[in-house]
Amino acid sequence: MQQRNRRCSYFPSLSEAEAEYVVRHALPPYPEKRENRKLYVAGRTLDGSYIQVVFIVDPPPMIYVIHARLLDEKEKRIYRRRTR
Repeated sequence: MQQRNRRCSYFPSLSEAEAEYVVRHALPPYPEKRENRKLYVAGRTLDGSYIQVVFIVDPPPMIYVIHARLLDEKEKRIYRRRTR
């Protein structure tokens, strides 16, 4: 993914750069494998927002974001517990 400051079409308040940052700075146990080559990460953006991103890598190092959105409060608690 090129560094652009475009808004993600799947969640207008997130930029592509924010989604890419979370993917590239994922903490264990992320990324998690999902079906059809998809990968899932949850993490924090530079401004401290918690988001989830579903993406594929093809061909490496290209990242294609399929979905990104803010985490709700329950998902934030799960994220914090899993990345301790």
